Amino acid sequence: MKKNVLVWLSFLLVTLLLRAYSFFYSVIDWDETLYLLIADAWSHGSIPYVEIWDQKPPGVYLCFLLGKFFGAGDLLLGIRVLSVLAVTFSAYFLYRICQRLAPASGAFAYAPGLLYIVFTLVNQGLAANTEIFFIPFVIAGVWCMVSCVDTARGTWHVRPWRLIIGGGVLGFAFQIKYLVAFDLLAIALGIALFQFLTTTPATAIRNTLRIGVLILLGFVLPNAAILYYFHAQGHLQDLITATLSANVQHRTHGDVSIVKTAGKFYLQFRDQFVLWGSAVAALFWIARGTRSNAQKWTVLALWAWLLLDLISISLTKKFYAHYFLQALPPLCILFFVVWAPLYNNLQKATRRAAVACLTLFVLLTTVLPVVEETVMTLYFRKVAGNPYWNDASAEIAALVKQDLQPGDYIFVAGAQPVIYYLTGARIPTRFPYPPFFLDDHFRHVSGIDPATEIRSILDKKPRYIISRKLTDNTFYNLLEPYLTREYEEVKTIDGRTVFRRKDNAAVAGNE
Repeated sequence: MKKNVLVWLSFLLVTLLLRAYSFFYSVIDWDETLYLLIADAWSHGSIPYVEIWDQKPPGVYLCFLLGKFFGAGDLLLGIRVLSVLAVTFSAYFLYRICQRLAPASGAFAYAPGLLYIVFTLVNQGLAANTEIFFIPFVIAGVWCMVSCVDTARGTWHVRPWRLIIGGGVLGFAFQIKYLVAFDLLAIALGIALFQFLTTTPATAIRNTLRIGVLILLGFVLPNAAILYYFHAQGHLQDLITATLSANVQHRTHGDVSIVKTAGKFYLQFRDQFVLWGSAVAALFWIARGTRSNAQKWTVLALWAWLLLDLISISLTKKFYAHYFLQALPPLCILFFVVWAPLYNNLQKATRRAAVACLTLFVLLTTVLPVVEETVMTLYFRKVAGNPYWNDASAEIAALVKQDLQPGDYIFVAGAQPVIYYLTGARIPTRFPYPPFFLDDHFRHVSGIDPATEIRSILDKKPRYIISRKLTDNTFYNLLEPYLTREYEEVKTIDGRTVFRRKDNAAVAGNE
């Protein structure tokens, strides 16, 4: 127990040091700011999807609400702290899984967790994205299953409460992002495979069904609780429309570019060569017959998990970088399964040399760029005296906040919506996420009619409008005449222009 606590604290320290960069910025990614606004509104009694709309399941907003506790009321601080904790727990459970798979692996069992921490620094992993929050629940669920295996004897011991808890954490992960269903399918296939490899077919079917019932029981509980909450609040239909109907549009609308898709996957292989190279090496060694049957089936199960995650990543046809974070757990475990036997057979001096080479490679390719950004930020903020260096959203918010009155609206049309939170201004639309207006795909998903939404927003007479000047954009072309007639330019910061209303007396906050 004491060792596990020390391991967790070690992972926490490494994670905190490597993710320190994120604490200096008001926003890292578009998505996290929308989750923040919904969680903040929810903390004041506004049910998700009603006053502020998004198509994500409500689990991520619950995580952000928890962030308000960890940040002592400051949601921005809280989500950074919570992200550190989420990555730490992911690394810790990867360590526990690998330690269970190969108890004699010694210190090498730390490698998957450390690699996970490092590779969340890329693929937009510094932001508080859904993947950062659902992955620890998925890995914890996998550990609950793996902990039922006696690796020495190759047998399964049914532990009802552990399986129910495993199902419960997987159920909550599902409520953060529905595409976790592919991880659930991988887990189910892994359990069934183990049963059929270690017992008779009849016993395997019976055991698989029994295990499945226990996991399903746990899985249903958080999902039923969320459905009941929205039903009790009278907004179950809002939940269904936003998270199911809109997501169908999100998954099916748009075309696939083969060239762009190939480019996205190439970047993954290039930037995470250590992990993807190990995954390919695992298949090579299976083909050569240089591993035991248990190791072969473990590799095949992990590859099935990886392929299912890649299908999940591909469903939206968007291939955003943070989607690929979902594939990190099976990749990290594959790295361990491939290299742990070789590591154990090396002499002590050779082990040290191998670890030193791997550490140096990862430091130079992945860690160093983040360290450089952190040092530059500290220099320009603290030494050069520019408190808003490389943080345009904070600078815009400071400018806008100077003469805002209680009750004033602002409209963030082409900048990060975290500006609403930083200024404390009222939000004039149910859709504060700018891509819902500016991007054809997201406009289709949200069902916004640009002309109607523009009129609704401007009827509230926002004191400030922050917008980019976009040519050939439907929404901006509708907004521009109002900006020219009723607003004046104040300042342009990082390509975002701050417009102030000319007629102060007409601003809602001054009525």
